[in-house]
Amino acid sequence: MKVSQLGHKMSHMNTKTPVTSQELGAVLKGLIREKGVRQSDISTETGIPLNSFNRKLNGGVFNFEELMKVAQSLDTPLSEILSRAEALTRQNLAA
Repeated sequence: MKVSQLGHKMSHMNTKTPVTSQELGAVLKGLIREKGVRQSDISTETGIPLNSFNRKLNGGVFNFEELMKVAQSLDTPLSEILSRAEALTRQNLAA
């Protein structure tokens, strides 16, 4: 099951705010900085190869299981990650 895909949009629950994979990646990168960890740390903890993880952060595709592992590794609920991505989308649409 694909959570996000380049050029495609997804919606979290019943909201009307579409989230792109680029916005999801931007939120994840921000959380990585906030938590003071490296992408390589998350890669190791999740089992996602570093080059694949980097590509996914930059607009690639995370499957649901990968996204759950990343959320767990960042000690952040997936719902919070998606809420942040929706807020970023609203901000980008308003700009």
